[in-house]
Amino acid sequence: MEAEAAATERSVSARVEAGFYDLEAQRTQVQLYRDRLLPVARQLGELGRRKSYRAGKTSILTAIEAQQGRAECGE
Repeated sequence: MEAEAAATERSVSARVEAGFYDLEAQRTQVQLYRDRLLPVARQLGELGRRKSYRAGKTSILTAIEAQQGRAECGE
C-alpha cells in the first residue's frame, strides 16, 4: 500500500513539474511574439500601406483609416 502511494505521489509530482515547464515555454513564446514579432509585423504592414498609397494603389482614405485603427489600438 505504501509503495503504491509513493508511486502515485511521484507520478503526480512529475505531471505537475511537466505542466510547469510547459507553461514556462508558452510564456516565453507569448513574450517573443508580443515583444519582437508583432512589432515587426506591424512595421511591415505600415510600410506596405505607405508604399501602396505612394504607388497610387490605395486611396488616402485607406491610409487614414489604417492610421486611425492603429491609434485606437493604443499604438
